[in-house]
Amino acid sequence: AHSGGGQEEGSDGEMARLRADNFRLSLRLKGASDEVSRLKEQHSVELQRRQGLEAELLETQTRLAGCIEENKELAKAVQTQTFHKEKLLREQDPEALSEARGAAEDLKRRLEAEESTNRELQAQIQRVEEEAAEGKLQLERARSD
Repeated sequence: AHSGGGQEEGSDGEMARLRADNFRLSLRLKGASDEVSRLKEQHSVELQRRQGLEAELLETQTRLAGCIEENKELAKAVQTQTFHKEKLLREQDPEALSEARGAAEDLKRRLEAEESTNRELQAQIQRVEEEAAEGKLQLERARSD
């Protein structure tokens, strides 16, 4: 009977140890589960941010393409005006020549403004691409952690 009592105490001690182990493991599981939820949320936020940057990049590239097309047309117009100016020089019509010079100068100013806008858009595209690359790096770091 005495040895049976000792076995019972040993069994109670074993159960207490198993309960403590179970409790520690469930705490670790809860912590890991919370971390997974946090990382999923962070991943979702980064994905949304990246999609926003990609949409902004696409919009900026579209605007740039439009500006480049407009630049080509302005350059053609400047060429045409220059041709007319040279033709008028040959014809020696001072009034028409003056108008043509004014139109050519106006077109040159518009072309320079468009080129300036293009440079700004290209700088903006570069910034957006750099932000997207940084976001991608952060996302990859978050995934690997």
